[in-house]
Amino acid sequence: MRRIIEKYVGRGDPANDDAVDRYLTMMHSEVRMLFKVTPHRWRAVDLSELGAARDDE
Repeated sequence: MRRIIEKYVGRGDPANDDAVDRYLTMMHSEVRMLFKVTPHRWRAVDLSELGAARDDE
């Protein structure tokens, strides 16, 4: 669990150790579940056919 928290709080920086420890303490006091989702089939939709404007143009 610590590795997941460090990924988002900041891995390898000793300045973040306190924040990671506080988050771990909070997580242990609440009921949580962690799921791994593995898709059986990937699908994509091409929205360019709808003529929507893009933000990066």
